[in-house]
Amino acid sequence: MGSAKEHVPPGSAKKASELLDMYFLEMRSGLLETAAALDRIGRAEGGAEAFRDPRMVKLRKSVEILGGENNRRAEKFLLLFSE
Repeated sequence: MGSAKEHVPPGSAKKASELLDMYFLEMRSGLLETAAALDRIGRAEGGAEAFRDPRMVKLRKSVEILGGENNRRAEKFLLLFSE
């Protein structure tokens, strides 16, 4: 596995730790929003069926992409949701 520095776009002036500082709260907020929405869907009437919906299947696959150690996550998300 390569170092994080290999994945920094040419000319980027920020270090990985600076980017994490900059994006952490926004990323955490988005994930919390998603978790809350999934909870609401699960509690609603028909929640079990909703989790078998193809859109929910894609959301679960997107979590796998997010948890992967590979780069190009945004590209993989776009490909998944463009199907």
